[in-house]
Amino acid sequence: MKAKSSISYIDLIDEQQRLLDFMEKTYPGRVMAGSLSSKIANHRIECARLLIRILKKCQPGQPADMFSLYQSINKTTNVTKR
Repeated sequence: MKAKSSISYIDLIDEQQRLLDFMEKTYPGRVMAGSLSSKIANHRIECARLLIRILKKCQPGQPADMFSLYQSINKTTNVTKR
């Protein structure tokens, strides 16, 4: 196992991609079994996809405004800053 300080930016993207792959593989079965609603499953998968897209647009070593990146990727969503 890697030390906490050795986690790279690419590791973050790879881990989110593995999580997305797991969700896409297991969620249909969970929806069919009734342990997860279709709406929640779809929402979680779309959130993971969007997060991966945002992370890939960020440049390591550069400051990033995640909200601006979100808006540029997801222009059709009307979300307010918290």
